[in-house]
Amino acid sequence: MNVRLQLFLIAALLALVPPLSAAIFTFNLDGQQAGTNSEATGIGFVGFNEEDNHLEIVVEHTLENAIAAHIHRARAGQNGGVVFPFDSPASPIRATWDSMSAADIEALLAGELYVNIHSSAHAGGEIRGQIVPSLSDSLPGYTFTFMIQASQANRGEGVESDASGSGFGVLAAGGEWFFLWVTHDVENATAMHVHQAPPGENGGVVLPFPNADQESDEFFFMNGELIDALWAGNLYFNIHSEAYAGGEIRGQIVQSVFDFEPEVTFSFAADGSQANAGAGTGSEAIGKFLTLLNLERNTVKIFGEHSVENATVAHIHRGARGVNGGVVFPFRSGASPIKESWRIDSENLIALEAGELYVNIHSGAHAGGEIRGQIVDVEDLDWASVEVGLDGSQANAGAGVETDAMGFFEVHLSPDGSMVGVRGFHDVDFTTAAHIHRGAPNENGPPIFTLESGFGSVFDVWFIGEEDLADLVAGNLYIQVHSRTFAGGEIRGQIPA
Repeated sequence: MNVRLQLFLIAALLALVPPLSAAIFTFNLDGQQAGTNSEATGIGFVGFNEEDNHLEIVVEHTLENAIAAHIHRARAGQNGGVVFPFDSPASPIRATWDSMSAADIEALLAGELYVNIHSSAHAGGEIRGQIVPSLSDSLPGYTFTFMIQASQANRGEGVESDASGSGFGVLAAGGEWFFLWVTHDVENATAMHVHQAPPGENGGVVLPFPNADQESDEFFFMNGELIDALWAGNLYFNIHSEAYAGGEIRGQIVQSVFDFEPEVTFSFAADGSQANAGAGTGSEAIGKFLTLLNLERNTVKIFGEHSVENATVAHIHRGARGVNGGVVFPFRSGASPIKESWRIDSENLIALEAGELYVNIHSGAHAGGEIRGQIVDVEDLDWASVEVGLDGSQANAGAGVETDAMGFFEVHLSPDGSMVGVRGFHDVDFTTAAHIHRGAPNENGPPIFTLESGFGSVFDVWFIGEEDLADLVAGNLYIQVHSRTFAGGEIRGQIPA
């Protein structure tokens, strides 16, 4: 990514991220630190805002029949007096400490505060955890975003509502906690939750919010199943109302553009000749795919299109060219187009870099796979790139709209002209959609590609046809972001020829 885009994204992110604490601390509670043989455990998270000396703390523990819980002041291995009592010791604990003294703050920064949970059997404290700085002092972990819309509610069939919202999430680097912030304008909202299900399907509540306020945030402690579902894109935010008890607006939680900078690119063509361990199937169907790998995050994004009729399932398999192998990653659907995100483990990463992973698309006629494509590294490809600035002055066929919103995008074209990568950021409030449109400068035109976007971010791949490619090269395509306030488009930017 160029320096200009990096600076823009960083500045915009800092401006838009909700008021998270300036310093983050964590702790683990157990009997060993308290000097007991208790098997109870706990985990906690502290956010401290240095500007107003405001501290928020969240604790989850397994101690039954706890009678009290406090923050004490002392170094690890020493006992100290109570400096902040919790209202209740029952798990989960969430509290705000607004009256920190200078000595309390100094102790916090020095690692000399601890959480102590007391029981009848251990009146001095059964489990304890020293509060220590997190690995990062700001947002340690992985970022996720979501747009909450009526069109996604009711299994994707939508409901009649003008309400909308957006959200931002941070998953701790170790996966132990997940922070969510959300804003919305649903009238008479009754509840809001995180549910588990892929797009277009309903699922049960897995992370309940304590309220349905129009601006709210919450910390959740995660387990392995929830982390896997989050990375797979199988968690969604649902806001319920009196009018729509099943959910008025919904948004699938996806990895943020801020968090994914591809470092290695893989590409492949899929056809019938590669299927059946290279013996072929005789199918005339074809497919083309782009695979992006972020080595720092060990995350793979897969984009693809294919022409298999009645595809039943699709997977990534492990196997060298001409050799069949087992499934290592199942796609949510075999239908085209395919967009997937995979948190890859070390064993499969080695296989990917060795060219020993392939995509297999199965059908009713070919249960073992109708078309297949070996995933191979694309080295030193000379993609053409242009930058696109979006603002309100270009919207409304050049007549402009009254908005301070803006955006910055990069558009990349593959050397063979078959794939377009779009990556960017905007600060439009209550976004409803983002598209690539056909139209010359100062002319409105129809949308020809819908960009998958989250809270202020866009990251998508478009398998472009010949007509659209000709318009792209001629400078007759533009990017437009729509909002509830400006349904026809709030900001727009022409893609340079």
